[in-house]
Amino acid sequence: MPTSTLAAPAASPNLLSTPSYPPATLVWTGADALEHQVAANSAVPHSALLDTIMRPVSGPNHVVSQDESTDGLLVALGGDQRLAEAVLLADRDPSVIDFVLRPAEIRWHSVPSAPTFVVPMLQKVRNRRYRVIDTMADRGMMVPMIQDVCREIGWEYTPFRPPSPAMMANLGDLACDRHWWVVDGWSETFDKMLTLCRRPRTIDALCRAVRPSDPDQARALVNFAIWHEFLIADLEVPITGNTEIISASAAR
Repeated sequence: MPTSTLAAPAASPNLLSTPSYPPATLVWTGADALEHQVAANSAVPHSALLDTIMRPVSGPNHVVSQDESTDGLLVALGGDQRLAEAVLLADRDPSVIDFVLRPAEIRWHSVPSAPTFVVPMLQKVRNRRYRVIDTMADRGMMVPMIQDVCREIGWEYTPFRPPSPAMMANLGDLACDRHWWVVDGWSETFDKMLTLCRRPRTIDALCRAVRPSDPDQARALVNFAIWHEFLIADLEVPITGNTEIISASAAR
């Protein structure tokens, strides 16, 4: 594969700290199909560089559509359950502006025994911050090295802590109705539903009140509202028709 080594901009002394671990190289494939490299401790990368990493060559090893079903995610990610769970949580997190999967690698060329760290997920979050989500269960002695490099680059490093199985099962069930087209053309019905939930009521009772002739259609609106937290439900227990929900404004 052709490569292009980028010269990082000169850094101010106060931006850099003395590395505690062997020097590392950040490697990624850009939209130009070239493999780019930059020394992780040479400078804090400019936002344009980070934006380039956020837009890698598309493909199953780089990026997954946020429109994927939960089953589709698992297939696209090669059965990586933890990464599929991280995608669902990122898709629901309002602080996450964008995210990309497996966009870059960190390599320690001077330490032959050190494995390459493939960044599982890179998120762009509010206030122009970037966050690495590490979905591997246990990296052992690698963690301090990865944290050191992330500090040098200007990324936050966050080990992934999956929610409870009940929470993930609920999110998996809700995910199919999380898209905005679910409520397209149903704004009046949706507003009525939120008004009715100023006091707690069960999902089944709400669906019958909103759409007596088609409660199943109303359930899709309820799922959308729970996913985006217009309606509040206890996601730590399995959601059923008897689950009580309340509007977010009333729950405050």
